[in-house]
Amino acid sequence: MFRHPFRKAFGLTFLYGFIIIGIFILQFRSESVILKNAGLLRISVSQTQDADGNMSLKNTVGVSFKGISFTADDVHPAVLLNSKTQNQTPLILLSWEQPSPQSFKFNFTENTALTFTVSDTSPRASLSIAAQLPDSDSSLSLYYNPVSGYSVTEQSRSKQLFSSKNISYTMSANQIKDTQIILTKNANVAMYTRLDPTKAFTFASIPMDSQTATAAAYETTVSDFRNTLVSQANSAFSDSSTISETVVAAFVAEMASQSRYQEAIKAVPDSFKNGARRTYFTSPYFNTLVAMNPSLVMANENFASMIQNAIEHNSIDVFSADNIADYMLRNEKLENVKLLADLPATIQDFQPTLVQATSILQVYLSLKKADSPLAEAFQPVTEQCLNSITQACTLSVSDDTLTLHDRDFAAGFVQTVETGTVLINYGKLFAVPEYCAGGYMLINTAFAQNKAADLRTLAELYPILIKNNANYPHSLVMDKNSNETVWAWTCASNITYEENENSSEALITVSFKQGDSHYIIINGIKPFVGIEIYGLSFHTDPRFETYNSSGYIYNEKTHTLFLKSRHKVSNEKIRLYFSTVRNE
Repeated sequence: MFRHPFRKAFGLTFLYGFIIIGIFILQFRSESVILKNAGLLRISVSQTQDADGNMSLKNTVGVSFKGISFTADDVHPAVLLNSKTQNQTPLILLSWEQPSPQSFKFNFTENTALTFTVSDTSPRASLSIAAQLPDSDSSLSLYYNPVSGYSVTEQSRSKQLFSSKNISYTMSANQIKDTQIILTKNANVAMYTRLDPTKAFTFASIPMDSQTATAAAYETTVSDFRNTLVSQANSAFSDSSTISETVVAAFVAEMASQSRYQEAIKAVPDSFKNGARRTYFTSPYFNTLVAMNPSLVMANENFASMIQNAIEHNSIDVFSADNIADYMLRNEKLENVKLLADLPATIQDFQPTLVQATSILQVYLSLKKADSPLAEAFQPVTEQCLNSITQACTLSVSDDTLTLHDRDFAAGFVQTVETGTVLINYGKLFAVPEYCAGGYMLINTAFAQNKAADLRTLAELYPILIKNNANYPHSLVMDKNSNETVWAWTCASNITYEENENSSEALITVSFKQGDSHYIIINGIKPFVGIEIYGLSFHTDPRFETYNSSGYIYNEKTHTLFLKSRHKVSNEKIRLYFSTVRNE
């Protein structure tokens, strides 16, 4: 039995070796790898052949570019994460395509896709990675690692620097982890760009031939935005449970700017008009002024509290609160408001974040436009705010884009548009065209990268982008010369307030489209003994909002006039008669 052990061992070894080699031969005959190039971009996709000769894709994707590689396979899958449920779903490759000579698109399960695009075929090309995601609550993670000869030399939450001996690239994304980039619905693009350390960005360095830095491209972007908002809002009104007050305000204001105000009012579902989700904010459109006024009072109290807290803690974050500039304008005589205006200039080593710099400049511009004495306090810090915005910018000449990164975070869609708008307004006010160009470029880039923005986001952007539409509910200071500032919450294009020489009468003139009705809350009106509208004497009536005519009710305790303006003419005149001289 053991007479020829060596011969038997040799025979078994040969047999096993033959079998193993055969398996490898069969495997390589049934599997293949597709390789494609586009300049510095190289992709590989594996496929396998079944017994009938049919080819099918394996779940194996490899993408490499100068200094970096990306992988999506069974070991390191691309993963879809739902932020609400926290469910993680590994993605499987379904197909791939080449939509252009410089891009490759990979389609995965769960209605997701990744598109890799190289800017050009030169050695200085940049790479973009765009994710297609199924809904706004999802994000996608993609595995990456530096290739041989490159290493990560600097990193933050949203940016990394890949360096070799003589060349560096920056990768920016919504979030970057040690081996993964995270893309979201509203920040669905990552960039990998060659770094030239000798060229620090300035707005003057934006190329003169940049198409995205033009006012014409910006106007097209804004026009498309307005049309999209109206279209999406009309569709959303079929399910009133999804409607927010900001959506309704943006929709009505935009329709009013197109002379379709009555059509807009009728389009808003009654369930919203009569529901509990309304506040003072949309009261200029839908009446119930007295019932909604407490929420306006509360908003003012909240502003006062926030300002007090900011002063006590030397915090400039309060400037990012919505409508803070309006509150300051109608209360500019208050000591705390003056102290708040002085606050930024008192901070030692003032280095604002992108959000802080943008909001401070926005407040400054609003005060400056209104010719408020408070604006002067901000002038010492405007240059540093502009510097902070400049340092947050990343210019990609190859694909004509300008993006923002604030320290460890990639700026979101809304923040980018807000910063861009501030730059445009600053550039126009002080005749600095390069700031306008930077603002145009930021906004055009942001919209190009966020084409699938939802209705709520569009509504949030509306008052930022469309600042010249007075049909959007707003605060309007009518008179600040008296002891008590007279101001209105309105959607009228203009309201003026004038007293005669002895302060025995006051004339309020309200400008709005003839034939349309709207509602106004006017604060700071001292008690009066008579009121005329259209030259006719009117009396207070709790049901004034239900009549097809102008009317009013007055709260003497709070000096608040609630007014319905019916507009038989464009400029409706309301005359108040006082029993005594008002300034006594």
